[in-house]
Amino acid sequence: MEFLPEAFKSLSDPTRIQMLALLCHYDELCVCDFIGILKIPQPKASRHLQTLFRAGLVRAQKRATWTYYRIFKSSSETSKFQAAILPLIASSLSSNTKVRAKVWLAKRGGNACSIKLKPRKTYD
Repeated sequence: MEFLPEAFKSLSDPTRIQMLALLCHYDELCVCDFIGILKIPQPKASRHLQTLFRAGLVRAQKRATWTYYRIFKSSSETSKFQAAILPLIASSLSSNTKVRAKVWLAKRGGNACSIKLKPRKTYD
């Protein structure tokens, strides 16, 4: 029963609901995808995704520099919750966000992350 309170707490923010809705429509997304689609800064995207991860709603997979997220499907308690709530969350995604997602992912192409990191300043 520890899962439910954390899951509901994590859904108390509209940005996190949008993130889950995007993951319902697209199997897996990189942090940069959420940044580009939702027009939010990287620290905010990472913080919200970490909240969803700690609640047991998403799974993270690190690939080189990038972290990719997908909906976590495992325990029976999680499955029941997801079967009940994810269709509602998926249907809440606005048509504007769907269009932005299609455009962003088409522009990104393939599995390559589209955000270029600026080189860090080095102090010699």
